[in-house]
Amino acid sequence: MVAIGVAVVIFISSLDDLFIDIAYWVRRVWRAFTVYARHAPLNYKTLYDAEEKPLAIMVPAWQEHGVIGQMAQLAATTLDYENYHIFIGTYPNDPQTHADVEQVRARFPNVHTVVCARPGPTSKADCLNNVVDAILQFEKRSGVRFAGFILHDAEDVLSKLELRLFNYLVNRKDLIQLPVYPLERPWNDFTGGHYLDEFAELHGKDIVVREALVGQVPSAGVGTCFSRRAIMALLQQGDGIAFDTQSLTEDYDIGFRLKQLGMQEVFVRFPVEEDDHIGRTPSPERVPLRSEREASVISVREFFPDTVAAAVRQKSRWITGIVIQGFRTLRWTHSAVLNYFLWRDRKQGNHHQFRQLHGHAAGHAADRHLALPTPGAGCLPVPLGLRGRLVVLCAALGQPGAHVQPHRAARVFRHQLLRRGAGIAVGASAVVGQLHQLPCRLAGAGPGMARQGPAAHGVG
Repeated sequence: MVAIGVAVVIFISSLDDLFIDIAYWVRRVWRAFTVYARHAPLNYKTLYDAEEKPLAIMVPAWQEHGVIGQMAQLAATTLDYENYHIFIGTYPNDPQTHADVEQVRARFPNVHTVVCARPGPTSKADCLNNVVDAILQFEKRSGVRFAGFILHDAEDVLSKLELRLFNYLVNRKDLIQLPVYPLERPWNDFTGGHYLDEFAELHGKDIVVREALVGQVPSAGVGTCFSRRAIMALLQQGDGIAFDTQSLTEDYDIGFRLKQLGMQEVFVRFPVEEDDHIGRTPSPERVPLRSEREASVISVREFFPDTVAAAVRQKSRWITGIVIQGFRTLRWTHSAVLNYFLWRDRKQGNHHQFRQLHGHAAGHAADRHLALPTPGAGCLPVPLGLRGRLVVLCAALGQPGAHVQPHRAARVFRHQLLRRGAGIAVGASAVVGQLHQLPCRLAGAGPGMARQGPAAHGVG
């Protein structure tokens, strides 16, 4: 009976995915016979007709030495746009990253260093708030008035025409999101490779349907352009603070905040189909069954984590921010369609949390002959027992905790939290006494905090 009940739940849940598939293909066929039957697709050369408006690129950087300098130099030399500035947020206790940025700044006058007020690591949102403040101060000194504010990370590979596309749309849209695709991995790199499937599904279909049905687009944290109107509205709403420093996924919830403010949001898949590959992101040779049009969209490419521990840390932050924090801060709305996508986000988060956290903890428990209880009701999406939860928390910090007593595991967790700046701020007493109701007082994971090593790159 249990198996039958689980099968029924899975079947009902699968109908949700089927609905998205049907909506995607119905929309695509309808547009082929209506919109594109009357209007030819926009040619990339049209992007050059718009006058270049000042654009600001914001890049938070914590312990990104060896990476951030190359990214800034590559952007400054390859972007097919002139009227832009790059503002890179660094920390006073990260001199190597600061030195990398200074070397690039010495060569390119449109690259600027922003030193955050507090030592790192802080949250990504905190770093971005420092960068926004520095941009506004720069405007007062220079007289420049930026039309768009663009989010990027230190590992991003930018398309040459990205700024041209933002410039073309920024007067009409307040949040513009480009597709984000992981760089390809070897076929046997299953951890890194699963991101390829996930983002192909998410940014190839799911967000397309979401934007078409409800007009709401969650920011990916990179490849996002905010209009000046959007940034000013966020500053006014937050009493001078644009990005929520208490959120683990400030990029996700900012799309909902702008939607509530009546802003226009769009997810843009803009293909460049000319023989001249000027706008394309670097891609491998032709692959059978892959559409050249789909493969030529202006997008952001980057490496995602390729180790289980790094992927668990990153996705634990994503899921905790979307599912737990999102449930508390993003209430149900008056729109049934928007509520459906909120429910879908939280449903998928619980599913991934079960597969990743419960499976990861069970692996440690098996090594130590620990039996974990069957999931039940609780605050965590995967409510493990006390020691099982400590295993998960310590594993997320790189500290196997299955072999220690709960009070010692709590001390290990608190020590690692203070030393390494984990993305989940939980008091040791709460860990020991209230893990079945894990407090959701969360501090954002700063840029680089979810990346432990050069191979563990991710979306902030």
